[in-house]
Amino acid sequence: WFYVKGGAVNFKTTTLVKYNGNWFYVKNGAVNFKTTTLVKYNGTWFYVKGGYVRFDETTVSKLGDTWWYVKSGEVDFDANTLAEYNGRMWYIDEGSINFDATLIYEYSGKKYYVEKGVVDNSKNGLVECDDDIWYVRSGIVDTGMNTLVKSNGTWWYVKNGKVDFTYTGLALNDQGWFMVVNGMVDFGYTGLVANEYGWWMVQNGSINFA
Repeated sequence: WFYVKGGAVNFKTTTLVKYNGNWFYVKNGAVNFKTTTLVKYNGTWFYVKGGYVRFDETTVSKLGDTWWYVKSGEVDFDANTLAEYNGRMWYIDEGSINFDATLIYEYSGKKYYVEKGVVDNSKNGLVECDDDIWYVRSGIVDTGMNTLVKSNGTWWYVKNGKVDFTYTGLALNDQGWFMVVNGMVDFGYTGLVANEYGWWMVQNGSINFA
């Protein structure tokens, strides 16, 4: 397909041209149906795939060294979100993937663990992020997790998927009752401790039922 103006092919033209309801990307006078790229037109960047603008697609697209977030066929430079591409979820910061970002990001009612710009679906267990410690399953914070969890030799008190550094008291897991001080099991603690069931003798950080 060629771009004709004034009865002749204009090989100097590179632009978007509307035809039969679609906007085609013309480069050097011809439509390249193999092209997938971003094209600037009238101050807006458009996503071209298969030679024409794909207003029905929301994705990411690379231009130069940057991966840009495309929403409904246009680059959204203000976007802060997660975007799916090639089976993975990517962190979009002001319109592009931020490969330096490691954070917990809330999206569609879930909290995702993002590491170096992408949700790490392989991550399970406790992770330190945003000045907190979170319990993650397959890259998503498990907000239903309420127990003691061991990590790097330390037992932590997890409440609603996050270590509760404000908690001091007794906590239960499948191995028994343990004394927690500021969110961490204190195996050096010995003494009497009360909870809703009464007073208990704690020795070396756990209740001695003997």
